[in-house]
Amino acid sequence: AAIEHICEETNEEIALDRSLLIRAAKCLLAAITRVLLLADIVVVKQLLLAKDKVSHSLDRLESVNNFTEFVKAFSQFGAEMVELAHLTGDRQNDLKDERRRAQMAAARQVLERSTMMLLTSSKTSLRHPNSNSARENRDTVFCQMRRAMDLIHYVVKDGVLNNSESGLHSQREELENDRGTAYACMRHLQKLLEHSKATMGELSVSYNVSKLCCLVLIAFNWLVLDAMKR
Repeated sequence: AAIEHICEETNEEIALDRSLLIRAAKCLLAAITRVLLLADIVVVKQLLLAKDKVSHSLDRLESVNNFTEFVKAFSQFGAEMVELAHLTGDRQNDLKDERRRAQMAAARQVLERSTMMLLTSSKTSLRHPNSNSARENRDTVFCQMRRAMDLIHYVVKDGVLNNSESGLHSQREELENDRGTAYACMRHLQKLLEHSKATMGELSVSYNVSKLCCLVLIAFNWLVLDAMKR
């Protein structure tokens, strides 16, 4: 009986130590998650800020009435497009999901090709203000570029469009299956952390902790590579 009592106390101590270890691991992973999410959010906000600058420049280009104002506005637009191209190129290289990478590449290609088309169509429209065809061609280029920037926003925000009312349900389902960015990995990590609180059994807990560690390492490597490129 004494031996059984000692064994029971030993098992209780082991269970307590294991519980404390798992709790400490969860706290560490949660802290790392917050740091990684913050770093990824900074990168995303920087890219979206560059996209917004280009959008404002497009609005300005669309409203100019003379060639002198157009040249000045287009010069600023060109500098902002260079910055956006650099940031979207880095983001495209960081994306792990092939579909997202293809979407970003397509959007960047449309913006690149449309820049010269915008210059030509705008000059033609300014020289022939009464020509409906010239105006329609210019408006088509503007529309094409705005759609490309909407696609960039869609990819960067992991499937969340500016208009949150359009296709919200399908976008949520798409987000659940997307693990192509650090942000998506961290969301999945957070869900696993919450789920592991209710997990019972040593084997399943160990499996969840191992899976969490793998996700943290993937996201951490993603950010380290991004920092080295910059």
